[in-house]
Amino acid sequence: MTPEQLQRTMEFIVEHQAKFEVEIQQLFESQRELREADERVRESQATLTAAMVRLTEIIEENEERNEKRFERIDEKFVKLAEAQKAAQEQIRETNERLNALIHIVEDHIVRRRNGRRRRKN
Repeated sequence: MTPEQLQRTMEFIVEHQAKFEVEIQQLFESQRELREADERVRESQATLTAAMVRLTEIIEENEERNEKRFERIDEKFVKLAEAQKAAQEQIRETNERLNALIHIVEDHIVRRRNGRRRRKN
């Protein structure tokens, strides 16, 4: 190999070595950026997980509160139905008594008319 060829070979090797070094530095930088991005993703995931846990707790609390509210509403509906039934019974009894009174008054009026004539003024 001539000194000129040796020089060109060495320059070629040095040039490629420099390129490799730059590329390796770029890879290291990319790796560092990926690690940072991965860390941010992990932090976000932890935050989301905590938020989902809290949301689940809130949903469960709301379900418990709603269940108690529904139970109270059900109790009120039962009481309302009982009150309506009692009111209907009172109305029925009142109607029966009114009908009996009307019947007595009608009988009284009919007997009075049949027994006497109307007075003329």
